[in-house]
Amino acid sequence: MSNKARIICTVPTRHQIYTLSSLSRGNYGHNPDGSLSWVEDFPTVAHAKMYLSQRAYQLAYDRYELDEMRNEIATYASLTYDEVTARIETI
Repeated sequence: MSNKARIICTVPTRHQIYTLSSLSRGNYGHNPDGSLSWVEDFPTVAHAKMYLSQRAYQLAYDRYELDEMRNEIATYASLTYDEVTARIETI
């Protein structure tokens, strides 16, 4: 049985809202400390990784960057874009 997964991403200020929106389809919330967070659940870790791979394809500047992003997803279950990291956790 596959574990359910959650992608979590937080940026410290609204100045990084574009980056958060690029990773999250625009679904994010405001925190009391002024930071913004995106949390989304997926049926499996594989689904979450597939979602991040699709975002990498849209966001990568070139093939080299895309390969680096996909390697990060496969190795660390996370995607870093513009100094912001979205990470996958099992739930």
